[in-house]
Amino acid sequence: MAHGIRVLVLDGRRMVLLVNDGNTEAPNLRVIEHRHFTNPPNREIRDEAPGLNFSTGHPGRNTMERVDPHRENETRFIAFTAEWLDQLTSDDPADLVAAAPPRVLSEWQRTCPTRLRKRVVGEVAKDLTKQPVAEIVRHLATVLEG
Repeated sequence: MAHGIRVLVLDGRRMVLLVNDGNTEAPNLRVIEHRHFTNPPNREIRDEAPGLNFSTGHPGRNTMERVDPHRENETRFIAFTAEWLDQLTSDDPADLVAAAPPRVLSEWQRTCPTRLRKRVVGEVAKDLTKQPVAEIVRHLATVLEG
């Protein structure tokens, strides 16, 4: 990892932004921002059964599709993180590596602004948010170098 590269480690509830103060041979990641979002379980968010609607074209009723408020909250947090990071780094040309579980990484890619997307030099589809910084360095060095 090059000196000055930014590393975003993200899941649906936590985000850690790091910068490499070291060099390619001896990376030294330092946390520059950490955010945690408390996302209550669905049983605490949902308080009613799905609604019913009348179906057109055939008799009877259909159950309305149930949304997953927990997943919607995670999606909003991921989109917020992408927008926030784009604004934070708008004057900073540093490259970026993103690490997140596959579903979260896919959502982040979908919501990532084009200007920020152009600076992404690597993506790792793995949840590293609960790992210590030394383990993140070791894992990223293995994945990005090999």
